[in-house]
Amino acid sequence: MVSTVTPFKLNCCYVVNMGLTAALITLVVLSVRKEKLVTECPGPCSPTCPKDWIGFGSQCFHFSEHTNNWASSQNFCMALAAHLALFDSLEE
Repeated sequence: MVSTVTPFKLNCCYVVNMGLTAALITLVVLSVRKEKLVTECPGPCSPTCPKDWIGFGSQCFHFSEHTNNWASSQNFCMALAAHLALFDSLEE
């Protein structure tokens, strides 16, 4: 029995298979790279602060309109899983 597959056809199949494999690898690499770029935060990320709180740097601040003594204010903050703020600069 004589084979009808010529060396040219065999080489052509190898080239096509290698091209398809290279294209598939390229698509996988680009899709992973694109997903990685989307999930990374560009530059400094702002915190997600609760409603009516103000984000500054990596912290959240709440300015209460109520006047209280230090102990009552500290208890109020602790109930919110927070603490009284000490400002280090005028910008804060």
